[in-house]
Amino acid sequence: MQATKVMAIGFGFRLWRSPDREGYASIKIGDHYENYRIQSSAFETLVLAKYGERHQGKIGNEWYPQIPSDAALKAGMKGIASRAVHRGQEFEPAVRVGGTPGVVWLDLGRDDWRVVKITREGWNVVPAAEVAFIRTNSMRPLPIPVRGGNVRSLLRVMNVREEDFVLMAGWLLQTINPKGPYAILYLNGLSEAGKSTVSKLALRTVDPDALNRHRGKGQQKVTVEHVHVHAGGQAVVGMVEGPGGGDRPKLEDQPRAKQIAHAPQPAV
Repeated sequence: MQATKVMAIGFGFRLWRSPDREGYASIKIGDHYENYRIQSSAFETLVLAKYGERHQGKIGNEWYPQIPSDAALKAGMKGIASRAVHRGQEFEPAVRVGGTPGVVWLDLGRDDWRVVKITREGWNVVPAAEVAFIRTNSMRPLPIPVRGGNVRSLLRVMNVREEDFVLMAGWLLQTINPKGPYAILYLNGLSEAGKSTVSKLALRTVDPDALNRHRGKGQQKVTVEHVHVHAGGQAVVGMVEGPGGGDRPKLEDQPRAKQIAHAPQPAV
């Protein structure tokens, strides 16, 4: 019975699946939807909260939220995921950047789930996107954009020659393209010239603190193997493994791949 009650909560959400047949749920909150992978800790916590709101027990003169048993919760979550996979519509989940015909969507990563809608006519901050954004555990919010700024203001904090800044600006711009191929930013300079600092600033500008969750106390392992960059291609450099290793993380549990070298011709 508890598992059925868990499923009843999940069936009240908008359920859907990704092209790789992973189950997702969209929950209407105010004027926007928040999207969760069903087999995730974030969605499980939300279901437990809803369960406690619906089902309470009285101890003395006070009412307290109930929780299902671990077995019932696990069975109920499987039932919700099955409904999403077999009966839900199919959508492509997006992280931070997504696209629909003629529109680029940028998730600001804020609690209100506002996004930036970008078209050839300009941009606006809107309450919701027409793509299924999901969040990673390590995402941090971007500032709300304002009009009238100048991208060259970044020269005050980035140690890049003024005549080379157009390359940096171009790289930053292409990171909000929902589809590749993507340029790779290659920073060249003397030792201690601030190359690492500039690369970190560039990443934080478009996707702040995306790697923060994987920065452990000397326990992070980064492996780079057989890296080849071909003309017009892309490179994914290294795998980040958290403490204790484990299975490959799900989409919302891992940082987005970062392109940190620009090589129009084979360079590695």
